[in-house]
Amino acid sequence: MNIDNKLYNELYNIISSMPIFDTHEHMLAEQDRRKSNLDFSLFFMMYAGTDLKNAGMIEEDYALFQAKDVGLKEKWSYFSDYWGKIKNTSYSKIILEAVSDLYGYEDITEDNYLELSVKIKNTASLKWYDEVLHKSNVKHILNHLENIAQADIKDLDRPEFKPVINFDDVISLCCLEDIFEFEKKYDRKIYKLQDMLDTIDSIFEKKKN
Repeated sequence: MNIDNKLYNELYNIISSMPIFDTHEHMLAEQDRRKSNLDFSLFFMMYAGTDLKNAGMIEEDYALFQAKDVGLKEKWSYFSDYWGKIKNTSYSKIILEAVSDLYGYEDITEDNYLELSVKIKNTASLKWYDEVLHKSNVKHILNHLENIAQADIKDLDRPEFKPVINFDDVISLCCLEDIFEFEKKYDRKIYKLQDMLDTIDSIFEKKKN
C-alpha cells in the first residue's frame, strides 16, 4: 500500500466515524412511509424524477410510473429508456449509493428491479428509519413539518428529529403583490416596516403554540 492509499484510508475511516447532522429533510412519519409506493419508483419521486422528465419522460408516463396501481413491468417500460441518460446526475449517484448500501445492488437493472422492489416493500414491516439512521450514523435531522398531518407529528417525536417549520412566505417577499397575499393570509395590514415585524412576531408565537 503506498502512502496515498494509506492516507486515503485513514481519512476515510475518520470521516466515516463522524456523526452526521442532516440539516434539511422532509421525512414522513414512518406509518405514512409504509403506506407509500414501496417499489423501485420510490427513489424517483422528487428531484431524480425531474431528471427523468428532463431526459424526455413525458408527464403522463411519469404519473403512471409513480402510480400505486400500475404494475412493476409497466413501470419498468416507462423507466428503462431514461435511466441510462440520468445515471450520472448527482441525484442518481445518491440513489445508486442507497441501492448498494441498503439493498445490495450496484445498479437498477432489468434483471433486479423486481427483486429490489420486493426488498423495498419488505421494509414496511421493519423499523426502517432506525436501521437507516443507525447505518448512516445520522444523529440529528432538521425535519420540515409543513407536509405532515398534525395527527402524525407525534410519530416523529424521536431524538434524531428536530422539527422545523417553513417561513418561506415571510422571508421571500419581493414585490407588492407578495405583500397583498401576505396580508390576506394573516389578516393583517402592512403599511410600514414595524407592521411587518409585528406580524412576523405574531406568526412565530402562533407556531410555537
